[in-house]
Amino acid sequence: MGEVSMGGRAIVRRFKRWVIISLGISMLAVSSSVLSCGPIKQTPETTTTEGPPFSNADYYNLDENPDDYIGRQGTVYGQISNIVEYTDGSADVIILPDIGLVPRAFLLKAKSKGNLIKGDFVKATGEFAGLEQVGILGEEPAIEVTKIEKVDPFIAIPIMTPPIKVVTVKQTKNQQGFIVTLEKIDFTEDHTRAYIRVKNESPDEVSLFASSASAVQGSRQFETEPTIADLPTLPSDILPSIEAQEVVVFERLDIESKQARFVFEGSSENFDIDIEPFAFEVTW
Repeated sequence: MGEVSMGGRAIVRRFKRWVIISLGISMLAVSSSVLSCGPIKQTPETTTTEGPPFSNADYYNLDENPDDYIGRQGTVYGQISNIVEYTDGSADVIILPDIGLVPRAFLLKAKSKGNLIKGDFVKATGEFAGLEQVGILGEEPAIEVTKIEKVDPFIAIPIMTPPIKVVTVKQTKNQQGFIVTLEKIDFTEDHTRAYIRVKNESPDEVSLFASSASAVQGSRQFETEPTIADLPTLPSDILPSIEAQEVVVFERLDIESKQARFVFEGSSENFDIDIEPFAFEVTW
């Protein structure tokens, strides 16, 4: 047989882990007692500090070839899925490095969790320390953190799962003060993201049902799909004068199609107003 391609072994391990997850074990629901189990195996420490800084894009390299990265500095982004605190004030902060459906993590070893809570999107800088056991996920890259801070999810998400193409849209639809703007579209290898902004300038509560949105290319309709990460969502009832944003994740659209139609259903508490679907025709 030929040599396994880069990341092949990691992908196999991820598939095995996904089987476990698919049996009903959700990463975001894993208790602290499970994720706080001590390291079962840690990559031996070396003094490998040369080389460029690592980032989210190096996840598989860190996982497959940890010895090449021990001691190297880097910065990663992610969403906190759990925090395990210790009696000395230190904490293991477990973050999701991307928003996809494959469960994986970075283990951030911090001197303190500060004001961070589960669900926060963070930026962390530190030194790669090898692989350590992270509950049911198995061995994951561990980072001795020198700085960790909360960041805007709309900044973190494109870094966690980078787009291969970005289409700036900036189209706005206004129905009786119910204003919806499609800001941009991100195309990734696994999904398509729509960034929407809603502003309620009407005197009544309004709702936009982003989770039931659809995208259309030719005769094919694409639905929204779930993610492991807990992405920003709109309030179910948007009060007057409120402005909010959401990232809507669709199945992967065809970039080569050069066009798509995105449709979002909405409603108003004022039943005298007939709210039509907010439809956006996008070309690139």
